[in-house]
Amino acid sequence: MRMPRFALFALLFSFVAAACGDATGDDDDPRGSLSFTYRGPINGSYSADGELTFLPGAFFAPEGAAGAFRQDSALVIAAARQGAAAGSLDVFTLALGDVERSGTYAFNPAACQEQRPATCRIGAFAPGLDLMELSGNPDLPTVAERAYILVLGSVRVTAISARRVRGEFSGSAVLASDPLHPISIDNGRFDVPIDDGLEAGGRFGPRGIRAGTPLSE
Repeated sequence: MRMPRFALFALLFSFVAAACGDATGDDDDPRGSLSFTYRGPINGSYSADGELTFLPGAFFAPEGAAGAFRQDSALVIAAARQGAAAGSLDVFTLALGDVERSGTYAFNPAACQEQRPATCRIGAFAPGLDLMELSGNPDLPTVAERAYILVLGSVRVTAISARRVRGEFSGSAVLASDPLHPISIDNGRFDVPIDDGLEAGGRFGPRGIRAGTPLSE
């Protein structure tokens, strides 16, 4: 199975400059958190907590950070943490399409394959990526081969505003090179700020923090 280009775009935007902090707080808190457990050919738990700042072209290996941004209308959640091996990074992303309200959304890889970002809903878990390779000019097909792609399951958005999104997720993910041996991703949770927009400089860009409506439950 080929990794859709939009999912690759989301994955690569996880390789960003990050400043790390503690657990998340209110709607204006710039820190985010994302966690889940996984079992199958590989087993373990994933947790990333801290502030993720989206600065294209900059790179720093975070101890752990999570955040979200909108590219046009499509919402992408990204998390990164230091991997188990020295000099490695574990990356997780969720592309949620043009979600604007709470509800349950099934993963929709067909829309991703058809290059429809507004309805593309998919996840990517890439453990153990090499920092030196990512700091240069990473080969997208090579990165894609190392990513487990969430193609079955769903995301439940429990609260969303212009500045923050919270929810839960679970499903099955496979390597493109080994679709017969999936991993099960369970107990997924996220509570992350939404960046104002990459084109305008983001949360700390010239527009500053954009006013938003209260979280819809």
